[in-house]
Amino acid sequence: MRYAYQILVPGGNDTALVFGREDDPARRKAINDEIMQACPQVEQVGFLDLAASRLCMAGGEFCGNAARAAAWYICGGRPGEVRLTVSGVQAPLRAGVTTNGHAFAQMPVEPDLRQVRVLAPGFLLATLEGIAHVVVAPAQAAPFLLQDREALKRAAHKILRQYGLLAKPAAGVVFLESKQGMLHMHPCVRVAAIDTMFYETACGSGAMAVALAKCATEGFRDTALELHQPSGQVIAAHVQCGEDFCAADACILGPVQTDGVRFWGDFRLLRVQGAAQLQAYWATESENVFAGYQASFGPGSRYDDATVTPLWLKQRLQQYLAQGVLLFCVDAQGRVAGLAASVPLASQEDVAALMAQFGFGAADDWYHADICVYPGYRGQGIATALLQMLTWHTPARRILMRTRSDNIESQRLHTRFGFREVPGLRQRFGADDERIFLSYEKLSGPK
Repeated sequence: MRYAYQILVPGGNDTALVFGREDDPARRKAINDEIMQACPQVEQVGFLDLAASRLCMAGGEFCGNAARAAAWYICGGRPGEVRLTVSGVQAPLRAGVTTNGHAFAQMPVEPDLRQVRVLAPGFLLATLEGIAHVVVAPAQAAPFLLQDREALKRAAHKILRQYGLLAKPAAGVVFLESKQGMLHMHPCVRVAAIDTMFYETACGSGAMAVALAKCATEGFRDTALELHQPSGQVIAAHVQCGEDFCAADACILGPVQTDGVRFWGDFRLLRVQGAAQLQAYWATESENVFAGYQASFGPGSRYDDATVTPLWLKQRLQQYLAQGVLLFCVDAQGRVAGLAASVPLASQEDVAALMAQFGFGAADDWYHADICVYPGYRGQGIATALLQMLTWHTPARRILMRTRSDNIESQRLHTRFGFREVPGLRQRFGADDERIFLSYEKLSGPK
């Protein structure tokens, strides 16, 4: 199975987002198990359909932290808001990124806050759409927290069974601990469909369950909590009370991190982050990088460009890095298998002058300057993965690209992704070299 995914860390909770829609529960579970085996730090897997702003968790459950991670990714880590459809929940949720870079997500709480139930002294049940949590107060949680994590997970499983929650799509137990006036969470969460039980490094829905429990036990007043997660990070949970014990608003908020690496089978796609990183690749991979690029664009290739030399290519990559976005695809041995780059359209004077005649040339128009997969690595979907990642990283609403009119493979790749030919716009580089232009309007990612 080939699929692209990236690991994001909302509140310290390693979450793998697989790009694309997958409606088959058995396949979702298989992919979930495969990713967790390859990346043991991952605690949950979600499937993100960017075009539809839709997140489906591997077990079909609701996950607050994954919703925050998905919103952060859709917004490109920049301030903005989306309506996100999430598994386990009927109505779309408001989610996005604040001006300080934190990701937030509306929580699907029960409309009537009186639905929070006392199960036993110090044990409260807070139910969200798609997941339920038993919140255990610090005094009652203290004996449990003397145990190691495996024993704590077994205790959580026993509590869920005791209160008939094992049949829920997802259910958890949040053991609370008070330290120097601050609330610390110890969440254990079970997902039925994929048969997992994790002591989670962070839990967004669990944080909301704690806020709901506090709200219900303190007179149904507006509640705002900062909850310390096992990761050491903090997730804020807010509940706003309306009339007749109604939850007017409920959301969670906190940081999201990622190293930006995207996985595609045994390959890693990464954005080159600075001159030092580019120089490190060039020092060890220059011959391979040049050989692959020359085979794609140099003498003897379809483009037959005699200007392609090692020095020319090094300077070109430096230009991409300085002006725009440069991506490398590397194999399991760390060898470069392909690259892609985009730059502001205005930086390409010859192309910009031509495009201006057809209404292009806005300050935020960008140009996909290069995308190639080296011989020996082709036919494995790398070009598609590079194009998806490059398009997401390109901070523009509208993106242009140029290709030869007889390069059917390139045209098929881009049109399948959503690029459309600009009618009447052609450029000639000789009797047998005609170029066409395609454009694309972005729906998500950095802008």
